[in-house]
Amino acid sequence: MLSEIVSLVSLVVALTAVWIAAWQVRASLRSTERTNALPVISETFHEFRSAEFRASVANLIENAPARAPAGGFNALSEEIREDAYKVCYFFDYMGTLIACKIIGEGIVIGVMGTRVMQIWQAMWPAIESERDHRQGDSYAKDAPRGFLVYYEHLVARVVELGGKNAASNLQRSLGIRRLAKSDDLGSTAPNPTVSPLSQT
Repeated sequence: MLSEIVSLVSLVVALTAVWIAAWQVRASLRSTERTNALPVISETFHEFRSAEFRASVANLIENAPARAPAGGFNALSEEIREDAYKVCYFFDYMGTLIACKIIGEGIVIGVMGTRVMQIWQAMWPAIESERDHRQGDSYAKDAPRGFLVYYEHLVARVVELGGKNAASNLQRSLGIRRLAKSDDLGSTAPNPTVSPLSQT
């Protein structure tokens, strides 16, 4: 009887040790992933907030053609062609990082969600034209024909997370707080009273 109790206690101790070791490995992996993602996040945020990138986004929103010419992105006017490649490939890169779980989607959608959707809508005719163009004979027979697949994944995630409310939904889930508007001053100056994001 005593030997059975000792065996049972030994088994519990061994299982606990295995569980703790597994937990430590998992925590270490998560920490390493976060550490590796930081330079990527920093660099992409720097690019996203740069004056040059903002000018490219504004150019596309203002000048993207409602009907894209046949021939895809290369057939776009010189006025927007390079901006189209730069901005759309940037968001495709963001979608790739999310799909491969290198960075969390909340970081990208919470900060860039509006621009992700604005550019997708403005550039959709050109994106569709490029996809049609890639089905032609100008590409090697066995070459993949996809174009901005990861950008589309990012757009789909924004839609699935609430569309125009996706960023605020993610921010709310993170516990992001907002200052209440001051009613007694008749202005939108922040009042030091803190309110949940859901009440703003």
